[in-house]
Amino acid sequence: MINHSEFIFDLPALKVMEKEHRLFKFLMEEWRPIVLKFERNKFNQEQGLKAFLALHTKIEQFMEPLHNHFYKEERYLFPLLAQYIGNDHEMILAAEKNHEEIHQYINCFFDVNKEDMTKITLPQMKEAATEVGKVYELLNSHFFKKETFIFPMLEDILEPREQEQLYKNITSTLH
Repeated sequence: MINHSEFIFDLPALKVMEKEHRLFKFLMEEWRPIVLKFERNKFNQEQGLKAFLALHTKIEQFMEPLHNHFYKEERYLFPLLAQYIGNDHEMILAAEKNHEEIHQYINCFFDVNKEDMTKITLPQMKEAATEVGKVYELLNSHFFKKETFIFPMLEDILEPREQEQLYKNITSTLH
């Protein structure tokens, strides 16, 4: 079992990314119980609205750091890896597709919220919460794939100067 105070990866840039994964997993566990309650029909309209407003706030807070994380991957991590395995490699394409899908699910969630949120019906809330539930599943899978395949590959192939530049890029990015 992994001690959560220890990092799996030695490269500083990958430690930063791994730390971000841990943060996202922690944040997802804050909103996942709300999603599950919607999926299990545990709310009436009034309870649902209160929970939905809380979920909306948590997802808004979640999106800025996630967007920044994706930016770092797409701007620095994937292009660096592509220099070795090509832009059209399945690992890179799959990760980029995950980013697109996650954004689509989040957009579906926020589309329900465009109007006056007090007028949203319980079925609409449940449908929107279900979209966020898909984000939870996709992100966990996405993090697993990166930590199992992409990060170890980067540790093996990056030259010291590339490692340093990746770290500088990742730690200086506040998109």
